[in-house]
Amino acid sequence: MLNSLIKLILIFTVLALGGCASTRSTAKIESVALKVEGVTFYFSESTPDALYVQASGSGHTKDDAIKQALLAAVQQALGVLVVSELTISDDRVLKNISLGYATGMVKSYDVQFCRMNQRVFCMVNAMVTPAGIKNTIVANSKNMKVDGNSLYGQFVTQREAIIQRRKVTEYYFSKIRTAGLVATIRSVEVLPNPSVLAQVKILYSIGWNHQYRNELINYLKQIEKDTGGDIIRRKRNYSEFLMIESIYNQNDSYVSIMWASKPGYFSSNEAIIVSNDPEFSPMIIRYLYGQNLEIQVSPFNFCDSFQTNESILIYGSRKEQWRELTLEMNPEYLKNVQNISVKMGC
Repeated sequence: MLNSLIKLILIFTVLALGGCASTRSTAKIESVALKVEGVTFYFSESTPDALYVQASGSGHTKDDAIKQALLAAVQQALGVLVVSELTISDDRVLKNISLGYATGMVKSYDVQFCRMNQRVFCMVNAMVTPAGIKNTIVANSKNMKVDGNSLYGQFVTQREAIIQRRKVTEYYFSKIRTAGLVATIRSVEVLPNPSVLAQVKILYSIGWNHQYRNELINYLKQIEKDTGGDIIRRKRNYSEFLMIESIYNQNDSYVSIMWASKPGYFSSNEAIIVSNDPEFSPMIIRYLYGQNLEIQVSPFNFCDSFQTNESILIYGSRKEQWRELTLEMNPEYLKNVQNISVKMGC
């Protein structure tokens, strides 16, 4: 009964992402499966123009650390595009392909920070282009194009399209609580009290990473179009149709995600996805409702973990959410504190 209720909540929940999404490229990727040393990659119109990736790397110099971070970003994106089962030895294939990132796999990147210890450690946010990955793979004549014309080839292609849709969607939703949201310190105050322990009040806010939000909206609208969900929204009383399907269709084929209070065919505030994948809807529910939101407070090594009691997209899509913490500690510890920061994820 609870699962059915959550499914209905997913159908009618307002995910108020708001704002205008960035424009997707008009140049679409031809649907094709490419095999490299036994590893199959799949590309289609549903494949995003770019994947937002956070990655880190280390090296003897700052340039070396950034290069390793970009290689790690490309390798992470490659893993999202794989539709075959990966083995430990296949990781070598992903690493070898990632070495060609300079040929156009990374569209842009920002260095978030670099720290020096015995080696330099850098964190980057990178936009990795699947089209660049595809072109790099195709340029190697040893790679094989998987036949999609035969009946068996059509079966494999359709299966791979469903697998990739789930993997890319899971990639986006799995990153919402870290890359998708941004925590910002608003104020820090030492409270007057008679205790031998110092009390430090920290006020911070949580809001959207707007680039990530736009990429998420673009992707949801694209897979809605590719799966025929936009046609369903043209029907009269389509919301009743979805409610009935959510109750009686055991495969959870229809998923409706709204990010404003007025959905409909003539609005860009909703995406209906025809998944044909029994694992798709439960996966969406799991990431929307099934995990705590965690924020790390440094340098106190404190993790603020809490349940939002609502869809993470609803929580993140309103105006910035403010949260207050009061930490108790030995006052001697404060002598060494120069900066206080918060970041998503513990």
